[in-house]
Amino acid sequence: MSTQLVWFRNDLRLKDNPAFYQAANLGPVLAVYIDSWPRPDGCNSTWWRHQSLLKLHQDLKKQGGGLVYLKGEPEKWIPQIAKEYNVLGIHWNRLYEKPAIERDQRLKQSLKELGVDAHSYNGSLLFEPWTVQTKQGDFFKVFTPFWKKCLEHEDRIGPDLPAPDKINFAKHSLEEISIKVDVKCPTSDRVGDPGENAAWQKLEMFVEERLENYATGRDMPAEKSTSELSAYLRFGNISPRQIWHYVHNKASGKAMHKFLSEVGWREFSYNLLYHFPELGKVNYQPKFNAFPWRQKADYQEDLKHWQQGKTGYPLVDAGMRQLNQSGYMHNRIRMVVGSFLTKNLLIPWQEGEAYFWEHLYDADPASNTASWQWIAGSGADAAPYFRVFNPVLQSKKFDPEGAYIRSWVQELKGIDDAVIHAPWEKESDIQEKYKVVLGKDYPKPMVDLKATRDRALSAYEKIKENADN
Repeated sequence: MSTQLVWFRNDLRLKDNPAFYQAANLGPVLAVYIDSWPRPDGCNSTWWRHQSLLKLHQDLKKQGGGLVYLKGEPEKWIPQIAKEYNVLGIHWNRLYEKPAIERDQRLKQSLKELGVDAHSYNGSLLFEPWTVQTKQGDFFKVFTPFWKKCLEHEDRIGPDLPAPDKINFAKHSLEEISIKVDVKCPTSDRVGDPGENAAWQKLEMFVEERLENYATGRDMPAEKSTSELSAYLRFGNISPRQIWHYVHNKASGKAMHKFLSEVGWREFSYNLLYHFPELGKVNYQPKFNAFPWRQKADYQEDLKHWQQGKTGYPLVDAGMRQLNQSGYMHNRIRMVVGSFLTKNLLIPWQEGEAYFWEHLYDADPASNTASWQWIAGSGADAAPYFRVFNPVLQSKKFDPEGAYIRSWVQELKGIDDAVIHAPWEKESDIQEKYKVVLGKDYPKPMVDLKATRDRALSAYEKIKENADN
């Protein structure tokens, strides 16, 4: 039997891994990971990736093999390995960023010239971007009709694949991964343990303990109601197909559909990224190219206050401190801090996207960029720009007892529920009663919410008028 090389990428698991499954069924397997990405991961996501690689290596060792770890260009390494080890088939699961697509196309051509078969598979999505189209044959630009169309064709979601029954590994002298590639980050509160087994434990726990309350609890940042599966999906410790089938087998009703629609948002984000490759850099709506963002020299200090969680708005500060200390942020709070940055501070969404990319465990090339464009108003969305999240109202509605704020903003830990959402409104009281001095112990609000909201809406009206003329 001929040697088959499986190239692991963002699919760091053995089950429901089409590339690995097919390679193992065709011959002795050479499992390879090549550390080469167009955009380097941030510290926390690098940590997650490396821990996932180590877990994958351990799982392969239990089967009698191991994971080869290389650094450099895949276009150099893969043909070289193919020639050296008489590899007749190369297998990988597809990526959807333009640089990766173009590289894979070049690699397939060079392998064809060597007489080596290259096979690519869908190992990351329920529906690949080119398979979901409007009646006019175009791609969907709004989430709701996109997801509705997906649900009409859910029969296309095939069964999730088991791990191969028996795996034969090819002999080689290539260097396998070691603990030396581990990365340490300053975060003190990890959101979970990376790897395939941990992903399944997280999913099973979510369905058993949290899913029933998901439809309402998902918006409450102090509650443990979300799945916390985003990082596992990001690096392929688990697949969306596995999640889809498991949840359908174990649950039903409103909560199930609401949760799966969040998996659908990830699908939609990849749909956008595939069809609009510059999603991470360029405004999806061209009219926003004329939006009067503040100049970098003018907003540097404000950006720093936002990054450090020192805006004077407790919910915003709690979210940013959660991000800085844990590498994670609750989704409701991501929207609040994103709105504050782009609408109230008038700072370009690219600054927020870059900061999230650097700090999040689950920083995803599609979801991170699509979500930032959505909250900025420049993205693919049926709702217009005037969606502005008021952090005080959001705090009172979704963190009414201030539990989330107290978890991350230690200066306000002892303050009463009625005051914690907007401490400046009772400034003399909290100084006298709680010994908290605004401007010293905790920042005063850096901007006026109404004035900055009006400024943002006025700016939007100007570009809207220009676009309409």
